[in-house]
Amino acid sequence: GAEDGCRFRIYRVGGYEVRTTQRPNAQEHIGAVFVAKPAPSVPSGVALGSAAGAEGDDETVAKVVEYVEPIGDGLDDISARRSPSGHSFYVVLEMASERRVRTERRGDGSLRWAESAPDLEGHNALAKVSRSLPCSLDKSISLRMAQECVADATASMAATSPAERAARARAVFDLIAAEVARRGAAA
Repeated sequence: GAEDGCRFRIYRVGGYEVRTTQRPNAQEHIGAVFVAKPAPSVPSGVALGSAAGAEGDDETVAKVVEYVEPIGDGLDDISARRSPSGHSFYVVLEMASERRVRTERRGDGSLRWAESAPDLEGHNALAKVSRSLPCSLDKSISLRMAQECVADATASMAATSPAERAARARAVFDLIAAEVARRGAAA
């Protein structure tokens, strides 16, 4: 602590870091809350299979969720939240094992494929769900098939503008939903 007895603490919970202070014989006060930085991107030339790894590729997708998240330099960056370029659009694949994969085309054109990222809960807490699709056992696809849908949706789009990134997230969701529906009809 400081010379005056003030204590400074840092708590890390999920993708958040909370900083507090407490003076002697007083309540603890929150001074700042930070969101952890996102995991590094996969360069756009890297194959999705190499980013995801072979283990678990045949795992069953239980749910597909499309999100829109405000982005900016900080939590109080109101202007970034209001502008279309201040949003991130991404799709999360939730496996039957509760493992999760986040995929998105970023502003620099790189593809992000992050499995079980520690900051995912924090991002999802700040984001809004655009739509979701639960997949029953008779209407499910493997992670490998979902990767193919992502690759198909990504191949034809540069997705560097916010509108293109939003369209890309919708295309990924739509292709996976169509594959789930096709499998359900074949069952």
